[in-house]
Amino acid sequence: MDAAEDLLNPVLVKSKTDIIVERVVALVKTGQLKAGDQLPPERRIAEEAGVSRAIVREALCALQLAGVVERKGGAGSFVAVDIHSEDLIGTSLRTQIMAPDPYDVWIAREAFEPSLAYLITENATDTDLAELRSLLAKLESCTPGEHPEEFFEADESFHASLARASHNNSAASLITSLLDEMRDPLWREIKASYYLVQPENVVSSKATHREILMAVEKRDPKAYKKAMERHFHELDSVLEFHSG
Repeated sequence: MDAAEDLLNPVLVKSKTDIIVERVVALVKTGQLKAGDQLPPERRIAEEAGVSRAIVREALCALQLAGVVERKGGAGSFVAVDIHSEDLIGTSLRTQIMAPDPYDVWIAREAFEPSLAYLITENATDTDLAELRSLLAKLESCTPGEHPEEFFEADESFHASLARASHNNSAASLITSLLDEMRDPLWREIKASYYLVQPENVVSSKATHREILMAVEKRDPKAYKKAMERHFHELDSVLEFHSG
């Protein structure tokens, strides 16, 4: 391929997460960081790179899923392997940074799901309510500290059922699509590492889901919208989605 043909290649716009990932990989590849070395604290990386902690966390979780970094609760993040060639970065890492941005997906849900308050509280049938009660019971029986995947599935099923209860095919299809994107391993790693590890977050999440169902049962759109917005805000505040 000659130089002129290079001009015809697509221009790739890198996200801030991609850039943090690439910086860490470059430091490991050049030997400036070696297996066992500790990375700087998240807050310091965020401040010096001029990005939010949410971006740093997404990058570190992608690196952990790829086996480049090991995160140790309470102790920080450490380099797990020495990388000396592009091939050793592996398909896993490239897959993680090319996946849909989990924060973009979450923000879309945060903007849209509370707005379904009137459709859901007006249109939910007795069958819908029975399904929601069953799914809530399953969610409340989960112990995410031991079985996070069960909690993820129960939570996603509950929200998908809510969307179907709107009896609006377009709304249900959109929410289902967003939930499918949030089944990405990177999102689950972020949520498990920073949210589910705190028991009080799990207790609060279960309580908020109960309030959401109660609002549907009472046909109260204002209560539904308030509870759903609080549900998203609680996770926002822990993961610092809107910081920096």
